Amino acid sequence: MLLESEPTREIFLVFMNTEFPLSNWFKDGFKHVYSIERQALGWLCTDPSKSDLYTYILPATYHSEVMDEFKRQNPTFTILHLKVKPHCQAVYPSIGVLSCVTAIQYMLGVYWPFIFTPYQLYNRIKRKP
Repeated sequence: MLLESEPTREIFLVFMNTEFPLSNWFKDGFKHVYSIERQALGWLCTDPSKSDLYTYILPATYHSEVMDEFKRQNPTFTILHLKVKPHCQAVYPSIGVLSCVTAIQYMLGVYWPFIFTPYQLYNRIKRKP
């Protein structure tokens, strides 16, 4: 197919544990979230960390099934597979704390003002994708 009438982005959200101040207040397994996206030229990982927004290209082609091996190597991670439609209206980040959750919301083109933790984001997407 040369032209897809309604293109979507294939994004995998990865929820995992990490240590940071006050991380013990977060639900186990949901202390951080980042994305891995299949794009035309390959796979792109975007990891909003406490020091920067780290983005890098994975050494794999578009047709490689990266996530099967990733899941095998990281059995404790929770992974959501999303098909995200392009959004037309502008969704600007809100004033507040810049976190992995707000960065991922912006990437998905949504704004949920009372979603602060990775676990809340996970539940919001599972409840109403």
